[in-house]
Amino acid sequence: MVIGNPNSFAIKSEVTKNTNFTFGKVELILDNFKIGYYDEEVIIGSFIHQLNKLKFLPVLQLKFENDLEGLINKVYQNEDGEYDYTMLSLTESFDDFLIRAFRVEDEICIIWQLYEDPFHNYPNQGEMSKLHLKKVKLDEFLNFIDEFSDWYESHN
Repeated sequence: MVIGNPNSFAIKSEVTKNTNFTFGKVELILDNFKIGYYDEEVIIGSFIHQLNKLKFLPVLQLKFENDLEGLINKVYQNEDGEYDYTMLSLTESFDDFLIRAFRVEDEICIIWQLYEDPFHNYPNQGEMSKLHLKKVKLDEFLNFIDEFSDWYESHN
């Protein structure tokens, strides 16, 4: 099942088993790039919990229209630890990726990159190892999380 638009921002997921927890497969799809190792089973509720944290990110008081690369580098490099809160650990299926998220005005910004020596193989590995930025309007993101949460609840 895919929720969202794979050309922009989507989640692909399926439930594989229900025990005390709902297990399944998940991956983010950002601008047609599939982020995460889909064949690894994870606790879907943990994934949703991590996504829900993004709702409460503080707004960075930076304008990036003029210096997008500078902002990305500042958050990505994080030399003084000021942006530690931007680290996003979705579930084990995303361990091959560096993912950071922050808010600028009314947008959620996700910086991501495939690590240099990933455990799994991915299509487009060369392109995925570059630094990427995805911006999503906050209201669109909130609706998206609600829709995914509703889908998840329907499987419990």
